[in-house]
Amino acid sequence: MRRATTKALAPEKSALSYQRIPPGYRFPYGHTHVTQEEVYVVVRGD
Repeated sequence: MRRATTKALAPEKSALSYQRIPPGYRFPYGHTHVTQEEVYVVVRGD
């Protein structure tokens, strides 16, 4: 599920990771979190 942020976030638990993903790559699995959200910031796309 993808949702656009429409208001300020108020995370209680958060983390940050940096990933470089090759063009055309798809993650081989999907997953969910019960107690936290994931936020992706795409810096550049080809």
